[in-house]
Amino acid sequence: MLKGIFFIPYFFLLSTSILIAQPKKWAANWYFGYNAGISFIDGTPKPLSGGVINTWEGCASISDNNGNLLFYTDGSTIRNKKHLVMPGAVDLGGHNSTTQSATIVPLPEEDHIYYVFSIDFSGGKKVLQYSIVDIQLNGGLGGLVSKNNILLTNSSEGLTVIKHCNSKDYWILANELGTNSFKAFKLSKEGLNHKFIESKIGTRKGNAGHLKTSPNGQKIAIALFNNAFELFDFNQNTGVLSNPILIRHPEFYRTYGLEFSADNHYLYMAGTLRDEKQIYQFDITSGSSAAILQSKITIGKITDSYFGALQLGPDNKIYVAINEHNYLAVINNPTLKGMECGFVRDGVSLGGKKSGIGLPNFISASFNVQPRVFISRSVGNTCKDITLKAEIAPNVGNWHYQWYLNGKPINKATQNSITPAQSGSYQVIVNEISGCHNDTLNSEEMDVEFLNANPEFTIANCNNVLLKANANAPFQWIGNKIPKEQESQDTLSVAGDGVQIYRLKMFYSDNTSCFAPKELSVTFPPIQTYKLEKKSLVSCDTVTLNAPISPNWDTYRWKLPNNSTVSANKVTVRQSGQYIVFVENKQTKCVANDTVNVVIHQSPSLKNNESFCMSASTLELQAGANGESLMYDWAPNSSKNASLVVDKAGSYHVKVTTPQGCSSSRTIDVVEMQKVTLGSNITLCEGDPVELSPSITNAPNPVSYRWSSGENVRTIIPTKSGTYTLTTRQSVCETVDSIKVIIHPLPQIKANETVCLDKEIDAGGLDKDLTYHWQHSAETTPVITISALGVYNVKITNSLGCTATRTINVNAYCPPHVYAPDAFTPNGDGINDVFSLFVASGQPVCLDIYNRWGQLIKRNENESPVWDGQIDGTLSPEGTYPYVFRYKIRNDNLIHEYRGVVILQR
Repeated sequence: MLKGIFFIPYFFLLSTSILIAQPKKWAANWYFGYNAGISFIDGTPKPLSGGVINTWEGCASISDNNGNLLFYTDGSTIRNKKHLVMPGAVDLGGHNSTTQSATIVPLPEEDHIYYVFSIDFSGGKKVLQYSIVDIQLNGGLGGLVSKNNILLTNSSEGLTVIKHCNSKDYWILANELGTNSFKAFKLSKEGLNHKFIESKIGTRKGNAGHLKTSPNGQKIAIALFNNAFELFDFNQNTGVLSNPILIRHPEFYRTYGLEFSADNHYLYMAGTLRDEKQIYQFDITSGSSAAILQSKITIGKITDSYFGALQLGPDNKIYVAINEHNYLAVINNPTLKGMECGFVRDGVSLGGKKSGIGLPNFISASFNVQPRVFISRSVGNTCKDITLKAEIAPNVGNWHYQWYLNGKPINKATQNSITPAQSGSYQVIVNEISGCHNDTLNSEEMDVEFLNANPEFTIANCNNVLLKANANAPFQWIGNKIPKEQESQDTLSVAGDGVQIYRLKMFYSDNTSCFAPKELSVTFPPIQTYKLEKKSLVSCDTVTLNAPISPNWDTYRWKLPNNSTVSANKVTVRQSGQYIVFVENKQTKCVANDTVNVVIHQSPSLKNNESFCMSASTLELQAGANGESLMYDWAPNSSKNASLVVDKAGSYHVKVTTPQGCSSSRTIDVVEMQKVTLGSNITLCEGDPVELSPSITNAPNPVSYRWSSGENVRTIIPTKSGTYTLTTRQSVCETVDSIKVIIHPLPQIKANETVCLDKEIDAGGLDKDLTYHWQHSAETTPVITISALGVYNVKITNSLGCTATRTINVNAYCPPHVYAPDAFTPNGDGINDVFSLFVASGQPVCLDIYNRWGQLIKRNENESPVWDGQIDGTLSPEGTYPYVFRYKIRNDNLIHEYRGVVILQR
């Protein structure tokens, strides 16, 4: 139920009345022209590919209730959804030059049987015949049940189908060629009745041109293919045509394409076969032939081709064929008058395919829906001049109206509009009269209430009142201190004083020029105030603002110059400017405020506290302030200057004051310079103990240490030659001293070792220019001879004076070992001239030489036996000589033998 005084806008009702959506999608796919096609399956027409139709004029397509293609035809051949010829569906009697060569009609109350009507062209056999298709045959691809069933032997090229009054059956309407005879054949669930209903009416028909039915089935239009077309009324119950209206004009040429707008209000007509033709719009509700002709408006032209068929689409737009063109023209808003209908020449692309002058022929009633009734509301020049009007969409019949107020019929309110005399809930009920269906339509209720208001106010808080409109319509508050965004609020709070007049302006939302005023006189309570103790404050750097506490107020909020806020009664600020304190009483909602102006002078900006080192006899200290006309005060040394010269360590203070009396202070500490020394340079040998430790004076405070070798301690032990630097720091004083340390290397010697008793032992020095001192014998040679077991220590000194001691432990007798050459050359060259043997840890006894036959040829008995290669002064020949070497060892008196062979070579 529609409540309130607001209404459905009239323009919305007009657009709603023409939204005639098809309940089924039989017309979702169109195939026509030269392999062209478009699909409405998604609501917007898009090019179709795959179609193999090739016809200049008439054709027909049919889809199932969901928009899936079933089959299509040019009147002569039927092709299934796979674009293949349906078995046997050829030579059906149609022709590619017949205006409406084919029409497809489903058998009522069946979902798989279809009648396919075909007409030969007027220069051919002129026969209207039909075939029957069962779509369930051939695996759902469809097949013929029968074909070439003759219905009319002298038919013109026009053919249309109208829904019967019972909403189930169909009328198949054709007209005889060259006569004024119309024949209506009824198709019901029992099949096609060949007994026709004849209407001999109107003008003799031409050989071409469209025969069309209005969407509501009540009007028939036929193009006469000359300079005229004709209109008739059609009785959907009896199949009879009546009331002929002939529309003729000399500029019409070859009247051909016809189509009704979806609301049955306008008829569109186009001629063909000649360039520079036009499309006309006619208001067929005008009445007479002259009035309809007077309503003629040209809405589209074409100069490079000519128009053909006009066909209403599932989207209620009208599509126009253009001969040999890659686009269909479109009338986008056929229910609007004149150029507002929106004709577009290149409206829908055919994806590169071309149109002829024909478009698919559909059942006009397939686009119908059940009418509905709406109430629109308009307001006239005065606020009480209200009109309610019943709008029927689609308006396809003759109606009787009865208006109701609060559920009761209003006496004599039987027109399509009324003027309410009182507030209440209005409804209209309409009944179709003299129509097929005798429909009864009930509108929703619409509440009508005349402008009225009873404004009032109540004391809300402190100096605020609460306004309440109590209005039954949109309104606007007008008065002091009402924000624009609150002008339409029913309840709002305003502040004021004394007596104020507020006005309420009420109006209808669809007619703001009509309004009713109301006045409201408001008396405000006295205003409470709040005062700060001071209106201005001057301070240095900061100031604390203090809002006095009062029992009349329980919240305090300061607004700062930067527009930020602080909720407190005290706030410390650092910026000059205006400060506002807001106070509020939460219980009474009273608010007040007061202002204080603050001037803040800045204290002088000084450097931070500093420390300096007393590195000279005097030091000049600077106050470290920037600014003009500053005053200085030093302590403990008194001075009024910006600087102070001191001659001793200590803590000095300076106070700097601006001309406005703002001051800042800083402290400068002067630190006594410490004295640090590391002493004289040091020379030592590797391994000698040494420690570097500074001597520090004038250092009463802790001192930090930093050695160049990386240590941070007072004392270090150097491990290598180099210059060692110590940096000491006391506060800001830093002192540096260095010492050179030379560490000579020790002599390189062999490691201590343990040996067996031999004739000699070596001290083991590895460097040059070494001196030796054997501690047991005071010998100074690197090699000494020994004869007894024991420990032998030798002190070895290098040229730098650094000494190392080596220990050799002789703890056993060595086993004997004979050293003997394999050959000798006694040729007198001084090299290897004799054969001699040496025995380590032993004493030679004798050496016996034998020839190769084992005969002793030479014996030598002494401590160093040798053989010079002679026997009794005679040179021995070259060759191999066996020998026996006998010796004794030191720890016994036994004779030991060593046997071998020596080669004598010259």
